[in-house]
Amino acid sequence: MKSELRELLAELDEAVSQLRASLASETDALARRDADLLVRITGAKTATLARIEQLEQRRRAWCGFHRIDAEPAGMLAAIDGLGLEGKPLRLQWEHLRSELLHCRRMNHSNGLALTALQRRVRQSLQLLNGRGGPAELYGRTGAAETLAAPRALARA
Repeated sequence: MKSELRELLAELDEAVSQLRASLASETDALARRDADLLVRITGAKTATLARIEQLEQRRRAWCGFHRIDAEPAGMLAAIDGLGLEGKPLRLQWEHLRSELLHCRRMNHSNGLALTALQRRVRQSLQLLNGRGGPAELYGRTGAAETLAAPRALARA
């Protein structure tokens, strides 16, 4: 029982480490605005997430087979039930959960950065095509001033 769980958690840990590396690469690609790299990284990230999902299904099936609650508290209770032999597994499980939380935060941050980048690109395209709304700027006094209707900067 312990060796199966240890092996499964090790596989999950490896996949989560790959996810973290993909997310770090994604952060870098977003900062450099490298669209080609971003597409490649997204493909790798998607494959890694599929692997994590597969391993999570295996973990839940393992829990079901051993009549263990698959939720985090149930896992900890089962691991703690192993006594001293369960201590390394507890550390492994806690590390895994911490890494997954960190990955969730990184993914959220990258999503916000991507959304902001998309918004800037969309606004730039609208301005270039003359479809942007009136631009609001700040004048010498610090008050907001609205510029006249935009004109197309480029015509095809």
